[in-house]
Amino acid sequence: MRIKINEKGITLIALIITILVLIILAGVTLNVLTGDNGIINRAQQAKENTEEGQAYEEVQIAVDSLYLETNINSMTQEEKRAFLEDKLKKTDKNAVVTIDGANLSADYKNDNYKISKDREIFNAKQWDKTATDQKYFIFETTDTEAHIVGLTEDGKSLTEIRIPSSYDDLPITSIAKLGGNSDHSGTVYSPLTKVEIPETVTIIKDYTFPFCTDLNEIIIPNSVTQIGYYAFCNCTSLRNIVLSEEVKNIGFGAFSSCENLTNIVLPESLENLGWRAFYDCKSLTNIVLPENLTYISNDLFENCTQLNSITFSNSIQSIYSSAFNNCENLKTIFYKGTESEFNSIIIYENNECLINATKVYDKK
Repeated sequence: MRIKINEKGITLIALIITILVLIILAGVTLNVLTGDNGIINRAQQAKENTEEGQAYEEVQIAVDSLYLETNINSMTQEEKRAFLEDKLKKTDKNAVVTIDGANLSADYKNDNYKISKDREIFNAKQWDKTATDQKYFIFETTDTEAHIVGLTEDGKSLTEIRIPSSYDDLPITSIAKLGGNSDHSGTVYSPLTKVEIPETVTIIKDYTFPFCTDLNEIIIPNSVTQIGYYAFCNCTSLRNIVLSEEVKNIGFGAFSSCENLTNIVLPESLENLGWRAFYDCKSLTNIVLPENLTYISNDLFENCTQLNSITFSNSIQSIYSSAFNNCENLKTIFYKGTESEFNSIIIYENNECLINATKVYDKK
């Protein structure tokens, strides 16, 4: 028996199927082209990355030119600003360079670049490309800035942190509670070994990195002006610290019990050095106090048993109790002043190690 097939019906079904397949393929193609990870978006991102990279290189070349010029000719900060701005205007007529303390700030091709006097260039976009994921941090915000106030539970297991420069399009200006802690229930140690801080941060708050016993490397940018109470206490693996050249205040116990700290350079900008800031730093061998300080606070170098020499100026008017208690190896005081000026300093109790040390005066 022969079955008659309705060819028109089959043709219509085939057409419908073909249309459906084309729609599905079109959807897939459209997603491939325009999805979050689509070809168009990736191409746009690649273009933006190329442009950003090129702009960064152009700023670097201009900064290198400035460095070469300063090696040939002595320049004021204003002359440096004008020189750099002139170089950048050749590739962006809207470029503007301003003075930012000892540093320069360049607005170039719709982006900002901070340039330190050591030629280091900071750009937030470039920095954040390799910053630690924001999911590991706890944030608080105001209308104009963001603050890191701790780590999430997952964040507490990190061994290295590169702090992001922004959160929700706001600059991160302070950091806190990124280390361990100690309370009535005992001490919790942090596994951190390395920390990098962006140029947006101005304050390292109280108790930011306590009990980070494996922390052996930290980069403190020139933007930081304040280091809080016990910020680095018991960071027993820290050996050398170079502070920001803009730091004005170091809080109570900031580096106390950093028992392997052998060297720290204090900037001339420093105005206040809190009680016990270097208490029990048993490996510290010598230190130079900046000339802005007018006193040496209580217990400042107590139990610094390897401290061999200290240098300070005639700006010091008072040395408070136990500042040099149990510093039995303190042999030499290099004093930037006369003997009579030194003798006019008010020295409180428990500073026999200082009193008995040899004094070397640079003025008669």
